[in-house]
Amino acid sequence: MTSRIAQYSARLIESGWLAAVIVVPLYFDVWSFRVFEPDKLALLRSIALVMLGAALVLRWEHGLPDRATVRGWLATPLVAPVLALLAVYTLSTATSITPWLSLTGSYNRLQGLYTFAAYTVVFLGIVALVRDRDQLDRLVMALILPSLPVALYGVVQKFGADPMPWLGDVTQRVASTLGNSIFVAAYLIMVVPLSIYKLIGAYRDVHEAEDGAPAYAGVLRLAGYFVLLFFQVLAIVLSQSRGPWLGLMGAGFFTVLMAVAIHGGRRLLLSLLGVGAVLAALLVVFNLPGSPLAPLRDVPYIGRLGRVLETDRGTGKVRVLIWDGAVSLIASDPARMIVGWGPESMHWAYNPFYPPELGNYESRNASPDRSHNETFDALVTTGILGLVAYLGFFTGVFYFGLKWLGMVGGGADRNRFLALWIGGGVLAAVGFQLWAGKATFLGVALPAGMIAGLFAFVVWQVLRGWVAPGRPGTLLMVGLLGGLIAHFIEIHFGIAIAATRTLCFAMAAALVVVGGLAEARPALWAAEDAPPDPRPAAAAR
Repeated sequence: MTSRIAQYSARLIESGWLAAVIVVPLYFDVWSFRVFEPDKLALLRSIALVMLGAALVLRWEHGLPDRATVRGWLATPLVAPVLALLAVYTLSTATSITPWLSLTGSYNRLQGLYTFAAYTVVFLGIVALVRDRDQLDRLVMALILPSLPVALYGVVQKFGADPMPWLGDVTQRVASTLGNSIFVAAYLIMVVPLSIYKLIGAYRDVHEAEDGAPAYAGVLRLAGYFVLLFFQVLAIVLSQSRGPWLGLMGAGFFTVLMAVAIHGGRRLLLSLLGVGAVLAALLVVFNLPGSPLAPLRDVPYIGRLGRVLETDRGTGKVRVLIWDGAVSLIASDPARMIVGWGPESMHWAYNPFYPPELGNYESRNASPDRSHNETFDALVTTGILGLVAYLGFFTGVFYFGLKWLGMVGGGADRNRFLALWIGGGVLAAVGFQLWAGKATFLGVALPAGMIAGLFAFVVWQVLRGWVAPGRPGTLLMVGLLGGLIAHFIEIHFGIAIAATRTLCFAMAAALVVVGGLAEARPALWAAEDAPPDPRPAAAAR
C-alpha cells in the first residue's frame, strides 16, 4: 500500500515537471540585468531541486531498488542515452579549462552541468511517474498552452503595443517572452505539431459525434485549437527567423505526411509528396545565385527564405566565420578534441582562434560563446564523446519513435533506417568537405544528411504501404516526433536555449511513456487516440 507521504511526493514531482514546461517559456524578469535566459534557468534549477528532494523521499518510502530493478530501469528506452549525456557533461566539467563556469553556468547563459542535471531530472521524473491518462493529458496541455501567450505577446509587439522598453526594434522581428526573435520561433515550432495533433483529435471528435448528440463543446474545442495554431504560425512568421522556419517546414512535412498516411487515401498521400517535392525544389532554386526568383528576396518575410544559404554577408557570413574559428579551435588540441574544453568554456577558449574578419560584422570586443550550431557546440564543449552521446540520444529518439509507430518492424527495417540516417550524415559531411575543401560546413552537413536520411526512410516506408498500428497514442507520437524533428533541425542554425531544451527532454520523455511504456501502464491507453483499424471489416472480426 502506498503511504500518504509517497503520494504527496509523487504529486509534487508532477507539479514540478508541469511548472517547468509552463513557466520556463513564459518567465522573464525586467528588474534583473539579464532578464531572460539565466532567470529562466535559475527557476528551472529550483524546480528540479524540489523534484529531486521529493524523489528522494519517494525512494525512501519505497526502499532501495534491487539490482534487477536498476537493470530494468536502465533498459528503458532513452534512459541510458540521457544518463550517458550527463556522464559526458560531468567528465567535461571535471577536465574543463573553466571548471566553475562549467559546473554552475556562465553569467549570460547559465547552461552547464548543473542545468543539464535539471533537464535530466525533468526527463526521468516524467518517464518514471506518468502512469495514467489524466497525467498524460495534463503534460500535453502544459506543453501546448503556454505557446498562446507567447505568440500573442509577439503579435502585440508587431503592432507596437508592447509597454516594455527594448534595445532592438521588436516591431520588425518579434521577440516575445523569449527575448530574441530566433528563440521565440525555436520554441513555437516545437509545439506546432502537438497543436496539429490536438486539432485533428478535435475534428475527429466532432466528425464522429453521434447523431443528435450536442456538438457545442467539440466545435468550440476545434475552433480553439485552430486559433491557437493560427497564432503560433503567425508569431513564427513575424519572427523572420530562417533556421526555425526550416525546422517548421521539416516538422510540418513529417506531421502532415504521417497524418495523411494514417487517415487519408493513397491519392492524397501521393499528392502531398508531389507538393512537398515541388516546394523543396522551389526553395533550392530560390537560394541559387542568379536565380530567376532572386527579385523576391527583397520582399518582406518571403525574401528571408531566399537567403537561407547566404554566406557572404549578414548573419550567414557571421556564422561561417564563427565556424571557421571553431574548426581551428577543435583541431588545435587532440586531447581536448576528445573531451572538449568544458561546458560554457567557448567564450574563453575561442579568443586565440578569433577570425579578424569577424570584427567587421560584430563588435570587436565581443567573443562568441556559442557556434550557432549544435554539432560544433558539442565538439567544443564536450568533444567527440559529447558529439557521439548527443547524436546517440537523437538516434534513439527517432529510432524508437519510428519503431513504436510500426515503421521499424524487424532487422531489415532497422538496418535500412540506420544506413540512411548515419550514411546520409556521413555522405553529406564528406560531400561538403570535398566541395569546400575545409570542415567549416561539417556542423550543418552532418545533421542535414541525417535528417534527409530520416525523411527518405519515412517516405520509403509510406510508399511501401505502411499501416499505422491499431493502438492508442499513434497521433500523439507523431506530434511529439514532429516537435523533436523541428528542434533537431533548428539547433544547427541557432542556439539550444532554456525553453527548447526543457521541451526537448520533456517531449522525449513523453514519447517514451506513450510508445515504450504504455503496455506496462494500461491506465495510459484510451480508445480515442487509436486510429481506425486499417484492416477490412471481415479480417478485423
